[in-house]
Amino acid sequence: MDYTHFRQLIEEELASVRQQIETLTESLQVQPDYELGEGDPAVVQWELDHAMLERLQAHEADLQAALQRIEEGTYGICEVCGGIINPERLEILPTTTRCIRCAQKR
Repeated sequence: MDYTHFRQLIEEELASVRQQIETLTESLQVQPDYELGEGDPAVVQWELDHAMLERLQAHEADLQAALQRIEEGTYGICEVCGGIINPERLEILPTTTRCIRCAQKR
């Protein structure tokens, strides 16, 4: 199967995620003063941004792994049962590594 469409989809999402990571990394360079008091909005926002950065970095790794699977010829193959992952599922979850049956069993 030709996965050109999925490669493009993943590469576009990867570019977006990398831009978001860059923006968050810049904003996290200025750390607020934790001694202002519990619940300080600047501290709360910094913590939320830090958590979002970690989440984006994990998603970036998933996207890179999906591109690697395309290169290796294993993209779209369930890592559990070895069956074909439905293209409609890949359209919604392009980084998925499991077919719907194996995902439901998990």
